[in-house]
This record gives sequence, C-alpha cells and structure tokens, in this order.
Amino acid sequence: MITVFLFVTSFAADSNKTRPIQLLNWWEYLAKDAVTALASQGHHLNVITYKSNEVAVSQLINNKKNIDVVIVSSQLIPSLLKDKVIYSGLFQNKNQQTEYYDFFHSTLDHCVPYLWSTTVFVMNTQKSNLQVPTNIVQLRQLKKQKLTIATIDDKFEILARLQAENHQTCPINKGGYSFPNCDFKYLKNISLGLLPSEFTTSIADIVKNENTAAYGWHGETAPFLDKKTLAISLPQGPPVIGFDAICIVNNKQTPARLRQLINFAQTLGGRKFTQYNVKQTQYFSPYKADTENLHPKIAELLNSLNLRVDELPAILIYAPNSDLHRKINIWWKNVRYGK
Repeated sequence: MITVFLFVTSFAADSNKTRPIQLLNWWEYLAKDAVTALASQGHHLNVITYKSNEVAVSQLINNKKNIDVVIVSSQLIPSLLKDKVIYSGLFQNKNQQTEYYDFFHSTLDHCVPYLWSTTVFVMNTQKSNLQVPTNIVQLRQLKKQKLTIATIDDKFEILARLQAENHQTCPINKGGYSFPNCDFKYLKNISLGLLPSEFTTSIADIVKNENTAAYGWHGETAPFLDKKTLAISLPQGPPVIGFDAICIVNNKQTPARLRQLINFAQTLGGRKFTQYNVKQTQYFSPYKADTENLHPKIAELLNSLNLRVDELPAILIYAPNSDLHRKINIWWKNVRYGK
C-alpha cells in the first residue's frame, strides 16, 4: 500500500510538471521570446486571450476551473479577492516593495506586478500643419481636417480622461494616485458631444493607417513606432495610469501544483522576462530602475510622464464601489449607446 501511495504521489507531481498552465491574458501582451524561454524552464502555456475587462470577468466566472493564472487589470483585483476568484496573500513578503512603482503596492501581497501603461493621444499623418491633440476636444476637431479619429472603448478610461480635463466638479487629490471618489452627479451633463463618436477596442486598428488620430493606451502604438508620420503626446493635465498583475486563480490546487504556479508567476514577473515583454509590447516595466528596451519615442514618453507626475496628480484606474459602478454604467449606456 505504501509503495502504491508513493507511486501515485510521484505520478501526480510529474503530471503537474508536464500539464500546461492555462493562462488568461490580454491579447498581444506576452512576448514570443518569453513563451519560448518559459517552455525551456518547464512552464508550458496554453494562452487564452481577451480584449476587455468585461470579457476577462466573464471568463473567470464561467470558465474558472479551466484557468490557472490570470494577468488582470488592477481595478479588478479587489473584487476578485472578495469573491475568492484568486488566491489571497500568496505573495506576502515575497515581492520587494522598494523595487516597484508605488501604485503596485496595494497588490503585492496577492499578485506579482506585470506591466503598466499611460493613455496618450496619437496621430499618424504627413500633414505638417497639424499638431498632436492633447485633449478630447482637440481630437474631435481633427475630423474637420479629414482625419479618421477614435477613442478607446472603455468607460473607466474615458471617465478618467474627462475628469482630468475638468468636465466635472470632483476634486482630484494632488500628489497621489486615485480615481476620484465622488457621487458623479455631474455625469448627466456629459454627453456624446464631448466625445468622438467612434470607439475602438484597440487604437492600433486606427493608427496603423495614415491620416488618423486616437486616444488610448500607449503600448498599442508599438508596431508603428518607426513610422516617421507617427507622433505621440501625453494628455494635457493629469495623466491616466493603468497597471496589470499576475494572479493565481483559486481552484484549490494541490500543494505541488500551487508551488509550480507561484514559481511561474514570479518567473514571468521577474526582470529577465519583463525585459522580453517590454521589448515587444513597449508597455512599461513595474521596476522603477528598469528603462531598457524602450523605443526612443516611448523612452521620451516615460521621462515626460515621470516629470509630469512630480508636478500633477495621476489618475489611477480602479473600479469604484457597486453604487458608483451602477451610476457609471447607466451614464455609459446613455453616452455610448444612446440608451
């Protein structure tokens, strides 16, 4: 009986090593070199991709048992912890707080920092008389110059941008990273007239063509950075920041499997693999001292962003409480869909 037990235990351990890790991740958010290097270390992946937070949440609710690890926006982490979708406290005292940007600190006990981004205005045109917009109004005006325009199709990013451009009455605390927590009564005064009428899941689909302009996350410009016609600008006023983390899905894993997943998350979030991902995606490293492998346009953007944050508050995207979330959803339906 003891021999059989040892055999079964050994077989289970070997099975854990060979069983692919089911990874839920944003699309085009993992470098091919990283996947190859991970496989060489025994971490074989089956990557399931998503294009919005809503899709990620749906996958985690309806397909949780088939997902081992998720790379997810920080704004979702509190609710995923509350609902026990991801493990809590797995990385307590394992992540070196001083190495990371301050805005990662709230997640360090539960997940491993991945990458982060800021929203930007992008223009791709040979028309020398045009300047890159720095606010939503300027972006909308480019339609008169025969440019195709669009903005990211996400209520939280758009709301944060509008708040930053003072289309609201809620104060933004200086010196910190926060999504202003107010009653959002001013939302009824924000209409589609303040926004471009075109929305897109990815601004890459827009700015890959000439005579275009868009507002969205900076990393989506990565495939086109060598275009001389492509220009990038930080928004006027407070920048908007979003970041992601690697979290382990709470599927009551065996101890051996859980150790493997923890090791995978720490490996993927380590400096070596972060370098792979920064080089391909051009999103920013979570490590404060890590500025390598950035395209000159993105390195300049990061430098400008760091200088800007020293002078202005940054708006950090997160999901508000349920009541505020409901109000935002109602506002977004009215603005986005005319309902």
